[in-house]
Amino acid sequence: MDERDPQELAGELEQEGEKLESHSSELEDRVKEARQDWQRKRADESVPGALPPRDEDGEGKPPG
Repeated sequence: MDERDPQELAGELEQEGEKLESHSSELEDRVKEARQDWQRKRADESVPGALPPRDEDGEGKPPG
């Protein structure tokens, strides 16, 4: 069984939590950037494979 000082362990866990929170924020920023990039590509008809969003009735714009 681990007999480390509870204060030391609490400090280490707090640091780990802060590190994970930082990574989470960075990942959230990257996801937002990727989403914005994809939306720009979908709006640009010259980007192959980036189909425009479908209308409310489920129909997209016809190609060409």
